[in-house]
Amino acid sequence: VWAAGTDAEPATVTALGPAVGRRSAHELVELSIALRAAGRHRHADALPAEVAERREARDVVNVIECFTDRGLASEGDRVFAAAQERTVPHVLALVRGLVQGRHSDAAARVVDRAVAQWPAADIAHMITDLYVTDHLHQSAQALMSAMRNSAVPTQLLFHYLDEVSPGAEAVVQMVAATGSPERTAHLLTCLENGGQAHLAEVVFQQTLAQKPTGHAGLFLDVLACSGAAVMREADLYERASAASGPDMAPLLLALAAAGRNTAVGAVVLGCTASHDMSDLVLLVRQLHNLDHPLKPRAADVLHQIVVAVVQNWPMEEQATLVVALAQAGLTHDSGLLTTRAAASRPKFRSLLKSEQTKHAQKVLSRTFWRKGSHDGPTALSG
Repeated sequence: VWAAGTDAEPATVTALGPAVGRRSAHELVELSIALRAAGRHRHADALPAEVAERREARDVVNVIECFTDRGLASEGDRVFAAAQERTVPHVLALVRGLVQGRHSDAAARVVDRAVAQWPAADIAHMITDLYVTDHLHQSAQALMSAMRNSAVPTQLLFHYLDEVSPGAEAVVQMVAATGSPERTAHLLTCLENGGQAHLAEVVFQQTLAQKPTGHAGLFLDVLACSGAAVMREADLYERASAASGPDMAPLLLALAAAGRNTAVGAVVLGCTASHDMSDLVLLVRQLHNLDHPLKPRAADVLHQIVVAVVQNWPMEEQATLVVALAQAGLTHDSGLLTTRAAASRPKFRSLLKSEQTKHAQKVLSRTFWRKGSHDGPTALSG
């Protein structure tokens, strides 16, 4: 310090480095205060960079905490800024240290700054490292920030994510599992727009399968409002046409929860297009199985199914479906279809009576349905 203002000053500034490497956090704060008080600002200004360069990430966090506790937040900010200029491994350790020290907001700032400045390969490294060290919130933040940043090439980012375990799909699944409906919908939209159709489908299926109906409904509503391709009526129809009927039950209930009645209609038309009797009976059963007892939504879906069948199926097939529903124990739904069909076709009841008396034991009899599990979809394996 005595050398300040002399030719020896640069050497004394350099000599701070070894001292910084040995001193405790409290001693470093006291040293900074003493240097400022003595007017040795060049030495004090050099201290944050030396701390960031020479100390482990956890020590850096301790120094920042000590500065803040002494009312010297600006000095702590200098250390914080300098620490973010270090190598990728050090910055990742800094994020983990900040989280462990309950400084999540500061950790979030580090992540956002890294996404804004790092190349795609380093961002992918950060996402993966935070994932495998169980810092899932920060890993999800890094992925979402990267996908919002137009300067980060999406295809390249996911290429790098797939190069190391656990891979892009696992990370995307984690983000969908831990996020709000809005964030998950934004993730899917970004994946669609970034040419990641497979991963977008993973998010769609996972949300419908694993989240409560209300959550899934909000997710679908946000997607519809944003104009996501997955919510186009033609796409919904094609999805339902290609799928097993019971698999569409979560989608139908979520659409009903979102109040997307037109979309429900598109899926119903797809589910009924093949005139597959057993598939439709299983769908009806699954709707009841999955419906929430306190917030029932199946009734609206079942109404649209009945309307679609009456409008598009031959009367003979309608009668067969009535019998199949009754024999599967779905008597209420059987009655709804009977009432609707009879209201539009005067001869329906006589045709139905004939169908009911054909054979005592048929493939779609109650005995048949009892052979499978109560859950429904496994009852018709093969």
